[in-house]
Amino acid sequence: MLGYLAQLAFFTGEDPKPQGSEHPNLVPYGSFPAQDGSIIIACLTNSFWERICEALQRPEWLHDPRFETIEKRRDNRRAVNEMIREFTALRTVAELVELFTKCNVPHAPILGIRDALAQPQAVAREMVVEIDQPGIGPVRQLGLPIKLGRTPGDPTRPAPAFGGDTAAVLAEAGYSEHEVAAMLESGAAAGPDASGAAEFRA
Repeated sequence: MLGYLAQLAFFTGEDPKPQGSEHPNLVPYGSFPAQDGSIIIACLTNSFWERICEALQRPEWLHDPRFETIEKRRDNRRAVNEMIREFTALRTVAELVELFTKCNVPHAPILGIRDALAQPQAVAREMVVEIDQPGIGPVRQLGLPIKLGRTPGDPTRPAPAFGGDTAAVLAEAGYSEHEVAAMLESGAAAGPDASGAAEFRA
């Protein structure tokens, strides 16, 4: 998960400092404000810088000596980011997505959880499933992120009622049927008829 950050530490002998969504070496790279949200822009090579200048309608940036190379853009990070923010802040996320898609600039809108789970890829992978929860009705929950062919799993099983699995768990722990019954009767263990069931349903 460290990726290039580990290599950066090896090469420099220093720990990389926190940079939020930005990249230590690539500029522009990170989150930029829009009128109604934020968008990620990633400039991975000089050819992408050319496309960004085209998308932002700033061809003069290509001839600015401060931004000629990846290293120079890194050294002038603040200036580059400010110029781009001035452009993106005047447009909606949808407008920016359309523009960057047209110019083939790597980008992605920053989504909230609900919007992210409504994306076509999340829907196609069944990352949101609906279960019928007894006493409540239909409830949405996350699907399984890892899809296995022979053992796909079933995320649609409802949550057990309060105490609903107590007997099974105690039996699995080695208690006899008589001992389980005694614990339930004495209140040492909560069964499905315990008073906590009402609190669970609420």
